[in-house]
Amino acid sequence: MNGPHNITTDPAPPAAKASGARRVLLSRTGVLSTSATAITGLNEYEHALAQLIALGHTYESAAEELGCSIARASNTMSRLMHRHGRSDRTRTIADLITTGLLDTTELRAALPDKLPDLPPRMLQVLTLLATHEVRTVARLAGISQDTIGSVITRAVTAIGASSRTHAVVTVLLLSRPDLAESGGVRRD
Repeated sequence: MNGPHNITTDPAPPAAKASGARRVLLSRTGVLSTSATAITGLNEYEHALAQLIALGHTYESAAEELGCSIARASNTMSRLMHRHGRSDRTRTIADLITTGLLDTTELRAALPDKLPDLPPRMLQVLTLLATHEVRTVARLAGISQDTIGSVITRAVTAIGASSRTHAVVTVLLLSRPDLAESGGVRRD
């Protein structure tokens, strides 16, 4: 067991796997498994909102498209971010894509056939933003956070994206054919 509380994660034992557990927590007192859908499942509204945000919609335009209030769209995205342990929309959407919760077929249909030629630094920054916070991206890329901001602005323009999230999704799907072709979606 790891850590002071003697709790660790471990691949699910057969009984937990059979019940659909994604993760199992082991402690001295027993096993607690958590269902994959309890942690990551999306309802129809969450899926539609995430798709729109991935495609560059603002909360305002997503709310209008979905026929709901801006507050509902914003609160729903905040809950998704919290549920997925992320502090920003971009990484949450990237996580939903890489875990197969968003239908990449729909996203891919709205993207260009290929990425424009981007400078390596720009591609590096956008790729890192899928999994890291801006300050971590700055540290990993060896540039200041202010410079990261200007790289993102130039990248959004170069790609023809409408937001940072849209630019990151575009790079993610166009540079990883396995994601773009999966089309796999798990909606609960």
